[in-house]
Amino acid sequence: MTDKRSLIHKLKLKKKLFFLFYCLIAAIMIFPIIWAISMSLAGPGQAYSTPPKFFAAPLRFDNYLMVLEKYDFLKYFGNSLFLCVAEIIGVIVSTSMIAFGFAKYESKGLNRLFFIGLCTMYIPTVTMMVPRYVMWSKVGALDTYIPMLLPHFFGSISWIFLMRQNFKSIPNAFFEAAYIDGAN
Repeated sequence: MTDKRSLIHKLKLKKKLFFLFYCLIAAIMIFPIIWAISMSLAGPGQAYSTPPKFFAAPLRFDNYLMVLEKYDFLKYFGNSLFLCVAEIIGVIVSTSMIAFGFAKYESKGLNRLFFIGLCTMYIPTVTMMVPRYVMWSKVGALDTYIPMLLPHFFGSISWIFLMRQNFKSIPNAFFEAAYIDGAN
């Protein structure tokens, strides 16, 4: 009986320690957000004061109004929102179609093509920056949305790999049943 109580006590202690550990991790992750909010409410020069102060008086909520008036923040936010939504749609549509093709169709050389795509993941992005810039400048697409949006509509190999593995886990019987039911 005492062994059972001591085991229960150890488990409760372990749960409490894990809870404290997770609270510490959460505090570490939330700290930069709180710091950013504190600095956004600071007056001129207060952000660089030594020692730094959290939410030093007076709090200046008019900083937010100044940003909205002085800078075209809503335009920048709208641009970011448009790009995010368009890129998400492009990645989901293209990647799901490409991954389904790699997972469910059989063709000579298809696995080799997929392997070549996987090999491109090992090319550092930095090495492709200058050639991409030159390519888009020759096409005349600099200062447009095209260089940021178009690549997302041709798939990303890392997402293709993940979705291909997911599609491979779905039995073909589901797709055959859907086809019999009228799906094309």
